[in-house]
Amino acid sequence: MLAAPIPANEAERLAALHSLRILDTSREEAYDRLIAYAARTCEVPIALVSLVDANRQWFKSRIGIDACETARDISFCGHTILQSDVFIIEDASRDERFFDNPLVTGAPHIRFYAGAPIVNEDGLALGTVCIIDSQPRSLTPLQIDALRHVADHVGLLMEMHRARQHIADYHAALEAYREKAEEERQLVGYLMTRMMSPQQLDASAIDYWMRPTESLGGDLIAASRSPHGKYYVLVADSTGHGLPAAVNLLPISRIFYHMVEKNLPLSLIVEEMNRSIREQSPVGRFVAALLLCFDAFNRSVEVWNGAIPVAVYLDLDGRPLRRFPPANLPLGLDDGEQPPRTELFQWQQEGQFFACTDGLLEAPFDGHVTGEEALDARLRAAGARRLSAGGAIATRCFIPPESSEGCFAPCPVSPTIFR
Repeated sequence: MLAAPIPANEAERLAALHSLRILDTSREEAYDRLIAYAARTCEVPIALVSLVDANRQWFKSRIGIDACETARDISFCGHTILQSDVFIIEDASRDERFFDNPLVTGAPHIRFYAGAPIVNEDGLALGTVCIIDSQPRSLTPLQIDALRHVADHVGLLMEMHRARQHIADYHAALEAYREKAEEERQLVGYLMTRMMSPQQLDASAIDYWMRPTESLGGDLIAASRSPHGKYYVLVADSTGHGLPAAVNLLPISRIFYHMVEKNLPLSLIVEEMNRSIREQSPVGRFVAALLLCFDAFNRSVEVWNGAIPVAVYLDLDGRPLRRFPPANLPLGLDDGEQPPRTELFQWQQEGQFFACTDGLLEAPFDGHVTGEEALDARLRAAGARRLSAGGAIATRCFIPPESSEGCFAPCPVSPTIFR
């Protein structure tokens, strides 16, 4: 008996076969129908779809035989995968390669064998469609052609199997991603809620709106009143989205609430936030931020703007009276050699302070990017929120575009607000 030599491309061939994940799978009717056709057309009792593994040939489909696999070193199909066309043995008992083969001398007593290689799209022979008889015989040209066509169709079925596997893998990966994203979304939601301190934001002195374009954004708004009665507001926009952005905001929110509680000045709060991000965050992470300190007694607001695009004082009709352009680098990018540049503004009439992150300016509205000019027009068109006698905020004056990302915070400024 002569065992078939190992193909030169055996490693690639086995990798392709295993990538199908078809070995040891259940029988399928589509394969059974094809080999039944081959057996009927060629008038033989045995037909197989044989896939040649490293040490065995395994039968994806079989007719006329009970075994589901045999050793590769005694297989006829090991020879077939070396061929470019149908491999035919008309009488194995007279062939020096097979006359003493256990499959010839014992069950199933092979005399006639014909196999067509199953070749994938890369030209690798993964197995065969073979037919067997216990009597010597030959095939007609039409029967040989039919065997080729059956092998081609089996190859297509195997490619479809691989495609289904890829789709299943994709859906499994997508579901895992969704589960992870939902878990992350819930964690970020919890962290953002803790950082924003809703009980402070729900006070009558501030109104806010946040809407990330994705489920997880990198924007934060926080507010806190100091023991001395000053009202502090933080608007922040961290690089990135999701958990990395939220983690980047954690230290500055803690510093904000802690230092406001201690009545520390705005400049010291900024310095500590900047130092914390530079020391704790990865390189390249930074936070655009705006810090405000309202002093109702002195009718003033101290402003530190680190790359927040819009910070403006509006009159009660929504007209800009004073803008506060970015005068500082974002938190985390400043080397700290120069003190933070803050600006003190004293208002002479009631109005409101409006700020927003860049997502609002970049959002489309009526088919156009919003931009600062369009934003000003919308603010004027919306008008200002009127203050009641007790200083409470009335209805929202500005409705952002549905697709906008970011946050904004209008803060009414009036002596009655900060009593």
